[in-house]
Amino acid sequence: MKRKVYVIGTGIGGTQGLTREAAEILARCDCVFGEKDLLAVLSPVCPKVEQTKPEKIREYLEDRQDIREAAVLFIGDAGFGAEAEEMRSVLQNFCTITTVAGVGAIPYFCAQIGCSWQNAQLLAGNTSLEEMIGAVRTNERTFLQTGRYGTAQDVCGQLCSVGLGALQVTVGEALGTARERILTDCAAELSLQKFSPQCVLLIQNPKPVRAQVRTCIPDNEFFHTG
Repeated sequence: MKRKVYVIGTGIGGTQGLTREAAEILARCDCVFGEKDLLAVLSPVCPKVEQTKPEKIREYLEDRQDIREAAVLFIGDAGFGAEAEEMRSVLQNFCTITTVAGVGAIPYFCAQIGCSWQNAQLLAGNTSLEEMIGAVRTNERTFLQTGRYGTAQDVCGQLCSVGLGALQVTVGEALGTARERILTDCAAELSLQKFSPQCVLLIQNPKPVRAQVRTCIPDNEFFHTG
């Protein structure tokens, strides 16, 4: 029988975003992998391994045949982002994979600010800077999590550099913890603030550029010869 590996999103605020299902799984696992800070908030009796690289985790499990159930922890939502997807890809032919979602930062953030994320553009963690700027230009509301783009102040600085410094931005910092902070201002002002590395941003553009699809070519655009 294949061993089981659970890819678990811890959600916001350390263990605050863990579902009851995730907590029950962690209580019975033979081993839990994750980042040092994330493992530190778990029960001290839980066997922990500080590791997040898929290949290294696979090697560890191959050397430990006594481990029948293991879990890999990710901050936020295990279904949103490239890291968890890569983990599933590396381990799927080696064991049975089950993904367990946590209370993600974006749904929690929306609840805190009283904003629906319906019809908003949600950017994945592997979105490039150019794609991020393009999304902001063409959507009324864009949600993203910092990391790839630097800190929240870096993102706001990048918006300023392309002439979007007047857009309203809401930043959620340390969500679900005692240090939670939510600020709303224009990108230019927020670029002067300092934020911790992990933040969620809502960028609002009241006048997005709408992409136009042409159904024909005007006569004056044809080249005539002869």
